[in-house]
Amino acid sequence: MSKNSLSIRSMFKSPLNVVVMVLMAYFVISFLIWPNLSLLLTVFRPNGEWSLDVFPKLFASDRAMRSLLNSIILAFALSLTVNIVGIFIVLVTRYFDIRGSRILFAGFATPLLYGGVVLVAAYKMIYGPNGFITSGVMQFFPGMDSHWFQGALAVILVMTFSGTGSHLLFLTDSISKIDYQTIEAAKQMGASTFQVFRAVVLPVLRPMVFAITILTFLGGLGALTAPLILGGENFQTISPMILTFSRSVGSRDLAATLAMFLGLMTIVMLAILNRVEKGGTYFSVSKVPVALQKQKIDNPVVNVVVHVLAWLLWLIYVTPPVLILIFSFTNASAISNGRLTLQDFTLDNYARIFTDPNAIKPFVVSIAYSAVASVVVVFAMLFVARIVQRHRNTFTIWLEYLLHIPWLLPGTMIALGLLLTFSKPQPLVFGAVLSGTLSILAIGYVIEKIP
Repeated sequence: MSKNSLSIRSMFKSPLNVVVMVLMAYFVISFLIWPNLSLLLTVFRPNGEWSLDVFPKLFASDRAMRSLLNSIILAFALSLTVNIVGIFIVLVTRYFDIRGSRILFAGFATPLLYGGVVLVAAYKMIYGPNGFITSGVMQFFPGMDSHWFQGALAVILVMTFSGTGSHLLFLTDSISKIDYQTIEAAKQMGASTFQVFRAVVLPVLRPMVFAITILTFLGGLGALTAPLILGGENFQTISPMILTFSRSVGSRDLAATLAMFLGLMTIVMLAILNRVEKGGTYFSVSKVPVALQKQKIDNPVVNVVVHVLAWLLWLIYVTPPVLILIFSFTNASAISNGRLTLQDFTLDNYARIFTDPNAIKPFVVSIAYSAVASVVVVFAMLFVARIVQRHRNTFTIWLEYLLHIPWLLPGTMIALGLLLTFSKPQPLVFGAVLSGTLSILAIGYVIEKIP
């Protein structure tokens, strides 16, 4: 009997393993495989017959084609800008001897505290047509375009500053692995600060930078919130366009096709980037590194420039959360007009949250669903990981691959697949219609947490 067969028999001897595998098989088939297959059938079998008619319809849509191009442009742009800013803020807080580095780190870490709609809305509240800073500047320059913070530039800037959290979390650990003795040896051999960074520091950071670049690229491809709020009519990406098309029954085939293209682009780019990564040479400089000491910038001009840039970036990072806090104590008129006066300050907002159930309900629902989904996923994955680790066979290998679907496919594609599939009775869920119910929301939360 083969090793694979022995592993399968050993695995299914345990009743607990049988229950876990059956439940996971049902979940994977019902909510990961079938909705995405159903989405593909919506594209290729719209009326029960094989057809490619949706593709000419898609290619004839200027909005759809522009959204595809804009998503690719955004993904490549973010791969560059997020890495430049992210590496810089890690270096000035963890590698170079910069005054106030702890305060800088706290400011640069603010995107980890809030995100999504809140973060993008904060930037719009500051720099938008009625934004606090825009309104202030227009008092001195009345002819200024109040809609300057819109389109590709606004989306790229906001997603750049909001996307550097991964650098702070992961590159900080990579820098701690740099061997200080190697840096000192390079300096004694006459290497400049730039040469030390290129020859000693960068090779240690490169693997993590590459991994973060992949995540950043995928985030740019599937971006929804920033393009939806700040993109305007001239810079819409795939995800907002999918959302727009999915609202109409007559254009849901276009939404499904765009989602399919988004999934294909994600898979292709993952394959290319992984291929490039495997072809690279990455190494660490020491198995037992000496603790890193922060490096001084010898050139006084460069030192001043780096300090100024670091604190300017810090100001950009901390302004949105600070103004969110301040404006939370003002009325709606002050927020919409971007003004701050003593007459506008009030505690009514907080009083309403703690006294009006309708006001606090969305917050409680979000927290509750996210918490429950996290507990469910962690609990389930502990059992799955134990089985996969102890029993390597055909079943566990396939299960492991299939559980990567939420990481591999864009969230927009998965969400649309769930929406279209369960908008009508499905045998897999005993003929129930889940779209529009709390059940489909809970399933979506769980799928989102799996990666």
